[in-house]
Amino acid sequence: MIGPLAALAVLALQSGSVSISIEETSETLYSDIEGRSEQDIADWFAARQFGGTIGESSTSLSTYYQLQPSDGLCRLTGITAYLHISDTRPRWLDEADGARRVRRQWQTYLTNLQTHLDGHAEIARRGAAIVVDRLSQTAPQESCASLQATLDALSRNLWDRLDVSLREYDSATQRGRTQGAYIEFRSRR
Repeated sequence: MIGPLAALAVLALQSGSVSISIEETSETLYSDIEGRSEQDIADWFAARQFGGTIGESSTSLSTYYQLQPSDGLCRLTGITAYLHISDTRPRWLDEADGARRVRRQWQTYLTNLQTHLDGHAEIARRGAAIVVDRLSQTAPQESCASLQATLDALSRNLWDRLDVSLREYDSATQRGRTQGAYIEFRSRR
Protein backbone atom coordinates (compact mmCIF):
# COMPACT_ATOMS: atom_id res chain seq x y z
CA MET A 1 0.00 0.00 0.00
CA ILE A 2 1.28 3.46 -0.82
CA GLY A 3 1.32 5.85 2.15
CA PRO A 4 0.69 9.57 2.63
CA LEU A 5 3.98 10.73 1.16
CA ALA A 6 3.25 8.83 -2.01
CA ALA A 7 -0.18 10.45 -2.11
CA LEU A 8 1.77 13.53 -3.07
CA ALA A 9 3.35 11.26 -5.69
CA VAL A 10 6.91 11.79 -4.52
CA LEU A 11 8.08 14.44 -2.13
CA ALA A 12 10.80 16.17 -4.10
CA LEU A 13 12.93 18.72 -2.36
CA GLN A 14 15.85 20.82 -3.39
CA SER A 15 18.69 21.20 -0.93
CA GLY A 16 21.22 23.39 -2.62
CA SER A 17 22.24 21.38 -5.63
CA VAL A 18 21.16 18.04 -4.17
CA SER A 19 17.93 16.57 -5.48
CA ILE A 20 16.00 14.68 -2.79
CA SER A 21 13.17 12.21 -3.24
CA ILE A 22 11.42 10.36 -0.41
CA GLU A 23 9.02 7.58 -1.32
CA GLU A 24 6.88 5.87 1.29
CA THR A 25 5.18 2.51 1.31
CA SER A 26 3.17 1.02 4.12
CA GLU A 27 1.52 -2.25 4.97
CA THR A 28 -0.78 -3.54 7.65
CA LEU A 29 -0.56 -7.13 8.80
CA TYR A 30 -3.10 -8.88 10.99
CA SER A 31 -3.09 -11.41 13.76
CA ASP A 32 -6.51 -13.04 13.77
CA ILE A 33 -8.62 -13.66 16.86
CA GLU A 34 -11.39 -16.24 16.68
CA GLY A 35 -14.30 -16.44 19.06
CA ARG A 36 -17.29 -14.40 20.09
CA SER A 37 -16.87 -13.81 23.78
CA GLU A 38 -14.92 -11.54 26.03
CA GLN A 39 -13.24 -14.70 27.33
CA ASP A 40 -12.08 -15.67 23.83
CA ILE A 41 -10.39 -12.30 23.42
CA ALA A 42 -8.92 -12.41 26.94
CA ASP A 43 -7.50 -15.86 26.28
CA TRP A 44 -5.99 -14.72 22.98
CA PHE A 45 -4.21 -11.79 24.65
CA ALA A 46 -3.14 -13.93 27.62
CA ALA A 47 -1.67 -16.59 25.32
CA ARG A 48 0.49 -13.95 23.70
CA GLN A 49 1.45 -12.30 27.00
CA PHE A 50 0.66 -8.84 25.64
CA GLY A 51 -1.16 -7.78 28.79
CA GLY A 52 -3.97 -6.16 26.83
CA THR A 53 -1.80 -4.31 24.35
CA ILE A 54 -0.84 -5.43 20.90
CA GLY A 55 0.19 -3.55 17.89
CA GLU A 56 3.63 -3.63 16.45
CA SER A 57 5.19 -1.08 14.18
CA SER A 58 8.39 -1.40 12.20
CA THR A 59 10.12 0.96 9.84
CA SER A 60 13.01 0.78 7.43
CA LEU A 61 14.77 3.36 5.34
CA SER A 62 16.87 2.61 2.27
CA THR A 63 18.90 5.41 0.75
CA TYR A 64 20.44 5.59 -2.68
CA TYR A 65 22.80 8.31 -3.84
CA GLN A 66 23.70 9.95 -7.08
CA LEU A 67 27.36 10.86 -6.94
CA GLN A 68 29.23 12.95 -9.48
CA PRO A 69 33.00 13.29 -9.77
CA SER A 70 34.00 16.79 -10.79
CA ASP A 71 37.13 18.92 -10.45
CA GLY A 72 38.99 16.25 -8.44
CA LEU A 73 36.16 15.84 -5.92
CA CYS A 74 33.09 13.65 -5.70
CA ARG A 75 29.83 15.46 -4.97
CA LEU A 76 26.44 14.25 -3.87
CA THR A 77 23.90 15.37 -6.45
CA GLY A 78 20.87 13.31 -5.49
CA ILE A 79 19.30 11.19 -2.76
CA THR A 80 16.42 8.80 -3.18
CA ALA A 81 15.07 7.43 0.07
CA TYR A 82 12.53 4.64 0.43
CA LEU A 83 10.67 4.64 3.74
CA HIS A 84 8.69 1.50 4.57
CA ILE A 85 6.27 1.47 7.50
CA SER A 86 4.65 -1.77 8.60
CA ASP A 87 2.26 -2.41 11.45
CA THR A 88 0.67 -5.53 12.86
CA ARG A 89 -2.61 -5.42 14.69
CA PRO A 90 -5.24 -7.88 15.91
CA ARG A 91 -8.33 -8.60 13.83
CA TRP A 92 -11.35 -10.04 15.60
CA LEU A 93 -12.87 -12.36 13.02
CA ASP A 94 -16.12 -12.94 14.90
CA GLU A 95 -16.69 -9.33 15.97
CA ALA A 96 -20.13 -9.13 14.32
CA ASP A 97 -21.32 -11.96 16.57
CA GLY A 98 -19.90 -10.52 19.80
CA ALA A 99 -21.85 -8.78 22.54
CA ARG A 100 -22.50 -5.07 21.90
CA ARG A 101 -20.55 -3.98 25.01
CA VAL A 102 -17.53 -6.05 23.96
CA ARG A 103 -17.72 -4.75 20.38
CA ARG A 104 -17.77 -1.13 21.64
CA GLN A 105 -14.78 -1.77 23.85
CA TRP A 106 -13.01 -3.44 20.94
CA GLN A 107 -13.69 -0.52 18.58
CA THR A 108 -12.43 1.99 21.16
CA TYR A 109 -9.28 -0.08 21.54
CA LEU A 110 -8.72 -0.23 17.76
CA THR A 111 -9.23 3.54 17.40
CA ASN A 112 -6.70 4.20 20.14
CA LEU A 113 -4.29 1.63 18.73
CA GLN A 114 -4.46 3.45 15.39
CA THR A 115 -3.55 6.70 17.17
CA HIS A 116 -0.54 5.01 18.71
CA LEU A 117 0.59 3.45 15.42
CA ASP A 118 0.10 6.79 13.65
CA GLY A 119 2.52 8.27 16.19
CA HIS A 120 5.14 5.72 15.18
CA ALA A 121 4.59 6.51 11.51
CA GLU A 122 4.90 10.26 12.07
CA ILE A 123 8.17 9.84 13.97
CA ALA A 124 9.48 7.69 11.10
CA ARG A 125 8.45 10.28 8.49
CA ARG A 126 10.11 13.11 10.40
CA GLY A 127 13.16 10.91 10.91
CA ALA A 128 13.42 10.12 7.20
CA ALA A 129 13.23 13.85 6.37
CA ILE A 130 15.98 14.59 8.90
CA VAL A 131 18.17 11.80 7.53
CA VAL A 132 17.98 13.01 3.93
CA ASP A 133 18.40 16.64 4.98
CA ARG A 134 21.58 15.84 6.93
CA LEU A 135 22.88 13.60 4.16
CA SER A 136 22.33 16.39 1.63
CA GLN A 137 24.72 18.59 3.62
CA THR A 138 27.64 16.17 3.29
CA ALA A 139 30.71 17.89 1.88
CA PRO A 140 32.35 16.66 -1.32
CA GLN A 141 35.18 14.17 -0.86
CA GLU A 142 38.23 13.14 -2.83
CA SER A 143 36.67 9.90 -4.04
CA CYS A 144 33.16 8.65 -4.64
CA ALA A 145 33.98 5.50 -2.64
CA SER A 146 34.83 7.54 0.45
CA LEU A 147 31.76 9.76 -0.04
CA GLN A 148 29.56 6.65 -0.36
CA ALA A 149 31.06 5.19 2.83
CA THR A 150 30.53 8.48 4.70
CA LEU A 151 26.92 8.73 3.54
CA ASP A 152 26.18 5.10 4.47
CA ALA A 153 27.68 5.50 7.95
CA LEU A 154 25.84 8.78 8.55
CA SER A 155 22.55 7.29 7.37
CA ARG A 156 22.95 4.26 9.68
CA ASN A 157 23.86 6.50 12.63
CA LEU A 158 20.88 8.81 12.10
CA TRP A 159 18.46 5.91 11.59
CA ASP A 160 19.77 4.30 14.80
CA ARG A 161 18.93 7.54 16.61
CA LEU A 162 15.43 7.36 15.15
CA ASP A 163 15.10 3.86 16.58
CA VAL A 164 15.88 5.34 20.00
CA SER A 165 13.15 7.95 19.45
CA LEU A 166 10.65 5.22 18.60
CA ARG A 167 11.55 3.27 21.77
CA GLU A 168 11.24 6.47 23.82
CA TYR A 169 7.78 7.03 22.30
CA ASP A 170 6.75 3.52 23.32
CA SER A 171 8.13 4.11 26.80
CA ALA A 172 6.42 7.50 27.18
CA THR A 173 3.09 6.07 26.03
CA GLN A 174 3.58 2.75 27.83
CA ARG A 175 3.31 1.04 24.42
CA GLY A 176 0.08 2.93 23.70
CA ARG A 177 -1.55 2.38 27.08
CA THR A 178 -1.64 6.10 27.91
CA GLN A 179 -3.35 6.66 24.55
CA GLY A 180 -6.03 4.11 25.35
CA ALA A 181 -4.56 1.37 23.14
CA TYR A 182 -5.32 -1.10 25.86
CA ILE A 183 -8.08 -3.57 26.33
CA GLU A 184 -8.74 -5.33 29.58
CA PHE A 185 -10.64 -8.54 29.59
CA ARG A 186 -10.07 -10.83 32.52
CA SER A 187 -9.13 -14.35 31.56
CA ARG A 188 -11.06 -16.75 33.77
CA ARG A 189 -8.98 -19.82 32.98
